[in-house]
Amino acid sequence: MVHPKRFAALTFFIFVFSLGTSGQTIIDNPSTPLSKNPGRVVSLTEVLRITDQGQKEYYFEYPSRLHIAPDGSIFVLDVDQLLHFDQKGKFVRNYFKKGQGPGELTFVSNFWLTDSYLIVHNLSPSKVVWFDFSGNLVKDASVRVLGESTEFLLFDGEAYYFKKPSFPQKKGMQGIIENPQVIVSWREGNDRITELGDFPIRAYFKRSKEGGAGFIPLNELIWVSASETLYISHTSEYLVKTIDLKTGRIIRLIRRRYERVKPPPDLAGGIRGGPIIDGKELIAPAPDYADDIVNLFLHEADLWIVTSVQDKYKGTLIDVLDSDGRYVDCFYVKLPIAPYRHLQRPAPHIVSGNFLYAIEKTPDETYSIKKYRIGL
Repeated sequence: MVHPKRFAALTFFIFVFSLGTSGQTIIDNPSTPLSKNPGRVVSLTEVLRITDQGQKEYYFEYPSRLHIAPDGSIFVLDVDQLLHFDQKGKFVRNYFKKGQGPGELTFVSNFWLTDSYLIVHNLSPSKVVWFDFSGNLVKDASVRVLGESTEFLLFDGEAYYFKKPSFPQKKGMQGIIENPQVIVSWREGNDRITELGDFPIRAYFKRSKEGGAGFIPLNELIWVSASETLYISHTSEYLVKTIDLKTGRIIRLIRRRYERVKPPPDLAGGIRGGPIIDGKELIAPAPDYADDIVNLFLHEADLWIVTSVQDKYKGTLIDVLDSDGRYVDCFYVKLPIAPYRHLQRPAPHIVSGNFLYAIEKTPDETYSIKKYRIGL
């Protein structure tokens, strides 16, 4: 969003450190971006809304995943549904057919879109299923080497990438621990997986008197993929790791000077939603700070980082980083409110071109899919 010729006139410094034989580079950005007009307010204009009112072919029970095809078609994952809408919001088909046979699904972890195909990962039995956009089954490939808790991330044209969470190692009766989140790749016809690295998240655990234990995730691994690059945020601090999918290596760590934000007042009583331990609901203590990074978007060659900074009148602060990890710009925008309060997952928003798509919930407890033009 900042023209390259403008960089020469700016006096900001970005510190770049090489980590030697590891091949990693640390990009330490300043607190202020390179842009001459940072912090402006960007508008969102609704241009499309999809609801299930009056529909017999589909319904929105709990839409959770949202992806946009290269042609602008909209795909939404819901309970026992994987719905396809065209660019104008007209319903096309439901790809979900219950069962365990070829082309049938039981529980979808996630899906991916190419120019011509829908790729779906089914958890049990673990398999990847390809459909064309006419609804025809292309192939159904078993992935026996993956566990049932694995989440599909993306397909890069050669390999499939998954997140494999592991049960955390716990010491003591209660506390905050690191919960492993291993990114792996798999290729068809291969009975092994390749680990790219562990990107642990934080979790609060408590052990019961009988010896069992339960835990509450305190943050989530957030990711977005651009061509042969995978961007990951998995810590509470401002840090983005860049993975080169060709080599499977972390090539860049991106940081910036960031003033941390206190959590919202409604978390003063702790984070709820945990299992029952010794007859009581497990509640995690309120964090000292909100997670610095809330979501990641891609806009052309830029990485947009949705931060924890909120302004009552301006909205949410979004940082703009170029393909080299430089903090080049920032702006405020009033993002749609997430349909459910879920601290362990980013809001179901996605940017495609100059549009933002969002799953939203109305006061009458119904869901809708909305498309907004971003007023850049």
